[in-house]
Amino acid sequence: MVLQLPLSLLVFNLTQLSFMVAVIFLVSQQKMSYFNTVKKHFIIAYSAFAFGFLCEEITKLLLPTRIVTYFSTKVSLSSILLCIYMIGLAASVLYKKPLSSSVTTKNVYVEFFLKKPFLPFIAYNGLIFTVLGLIWFLTPFKIELAINSLSGEKIYIPKYELWITMCWLLVLVVFIVYPNYLLLASTRRIKSKETSRRLKQLSACLMGVGISFFVFYILLRTFAIETVQLGNFINTVLFAFMVHIFRKSTVLENFFEVEHLPVLVNEGKPTILLYSSTTDKMKILSSYIQDCILNKYCVAYFFPAMEKETVIEGLKKNGVNVEKTLKKGMLILFPVLKSNENFKESFSSFLGNIKGLGKDKKVCILVDYGNIHKTSKEATQFFSMLESLKKEILQRKLAVLITFNMDTLSIEEVQKLRCFQFRTAFMVEDLFPVHLNEFSGKVGLSHSQVVGKKILMEFNPALHYEDYVHDFLLEGITNANLSITFLRKGSKLQTLPNMKKVMLSVDTKTPIEVKGKTLIVSMTDASIILEAFRRILDEYPNSWIVVDNLSDITLTIGFEKTYSLLRHVSELLADREATVMFLFNPGAHDKKVREAFRAMTDIIITLKSSGPKLIKA
Repeated sequence: MVLQLPLSLLVFNLTQLSFMVAVIFLVSQQKMSYFNTVKKHFIIAYSAFAFGFLCEEITKLLLPTRIVTYFSTKVSLSSILLCIYMIGLAASVLYKKPLSSSVTTKNVYVEFFLKKPFLPFIAYNGLIFTVLGLIWFLTPFKIELAINSLSGEKIYIPKYELWITMCWLLVLVVFIVYPNYLLLASTRRIKSKETSRRLKQLSACLMGVGISFFVFYILLRTFAIETVQLGNFINTVLFAFMVHIFRKSTVLENFFEVEHLPVLVNEGKPTILLYSSTTDKMKILSSYIQDCILNKYCVAYFFPAMEKETVIEGLKKNGVNVEKTLKKGMLILFPVLKSNENFKESFSSFLGNIKGLGKDKKVCILVDYGNIHKTSKEATQFFSMLESLKKEILQRKLAVLITFNMDTLSIEEVQKLRCFQFRTAFMVEDLFPVHLNEFSGKVGLSHSQVVGKKILMEFNPALHYEDYVHDFLLEGITNANLSITFLRKGSKLQTLPNMKKVMLSVDTKTPIEVKGKTLIVSMTDASIILEAFRRILDEYPNSWIVVDNLSDITLTIGFEKTYSLLRHVSELLADREATVMFLFNPGAHDKKVREAFRAMTDIIITLKSSGPKLIKA
């Protein structure tokens, strides 16, 4: 039996399909910021929804026969399952993203299926594919003639058996619980309030999509009630709102995006990094290698010879293109640290290799000893060798990171390592390194005494004040806080690695703009600088911020406006725990200006050739 073409429904559905195509086009054009890593998943999900709509509604309206409705129903239900599956996969990737700087779909499968089996993800996959098989092999529905509740016209619809309706109810429950749990769990890891809010909105939309699918596509049809056009309309609106969530962004979105917290290592300032046996050290070491290569350094990676295969596999897993970097000479692998009797010989070879590096390119050296009791027959022998390494590092001002498995060290051995006057860091909390009082310890304070304070750092431009600023930023970023520096072009701080920059410009054409990871702000208008502060503090109320410097700002816009700016910044900081360091060159101003700025801050530090002197705390 062939029914007449219900023209009103066809026009309505074609209009809706056009809107869906527009939504897919919009999402494909968006950068989506934090959500960019899962854009393709949502494009596939939207496309599956649109394709299912095309098969379910348009096809059977153009060819209203039982056989067309039979096959279009199967294809439509398969498309719905694909849509649900891709959303679940996207949620899994977003959940994984804060833990890794190079998350891919493959990483998620390897992590959740093989490395650390995640039963909810495995069950989610199993349920989706089981229901898909039931639809195609058992055909749990009958094609019947019914009256469309919206148009009053006759139309063929699938009437589902009760048992498959219960299966779809289970799919609904799992769809609501699994992706939304991951999205809400992700919000607790994200410091950006705006991004966290969007994830919650996305979660609410997904709940609505799941309920709408079940009610209008499955449940009502079980009782021969046809209102699927209403369900499609609701889902289209929800998908469009999700696109709006991705689209709505501030000019600071790209500026705020932080993919990982790096290990900061400077030339001539070697760092010792201690990790535990339960730590996946390759994540942080791969991040270090990528940062060095990004900054045009060649990385020389020394490690125990017996770990060569593990090292290469770990680098590849964490996003390092080993073959390409080796070919270009940006990564050099030295599996030279052999066991016990060969330790002295391999160490001498190691020092020889270091002397041969760095003649024609900048070099970062990464030395992973692992268990020193396996690489050195006697710990005393090892420490004497480390003394030789220290002399070579300090003499040539090399950028060096040396790592050890802290579980293999005694308390006495850890103390000996500290006696080498290297920077010491510990890998804890998802592999983020925590440097102990890197700045505060040098000025005679504890970390807790510095947090949330306004610090005035009085400096002489002739001194290397940038070293202390680096320590300040390091202490902030490695305690999981965003580190940001306000500075002018040509500042000594411009070359400091791994920080967000707010460039104060006197000739920018727009008040606030973002170029790459740098925010450019007009320096000639105090209200614009204040607005940049406000936006940053709204997004990251626990930021560690450096202002370089009050002297330049004062000479540009005048003392009164600078003092007013400082007062308004203080008001913004009143209900937040942000830590701000204001650099100030007292030699460029009279005593009254100095005393006014001192009165506005909590901690005053004066840098002298002998080191920092704490004036007020």
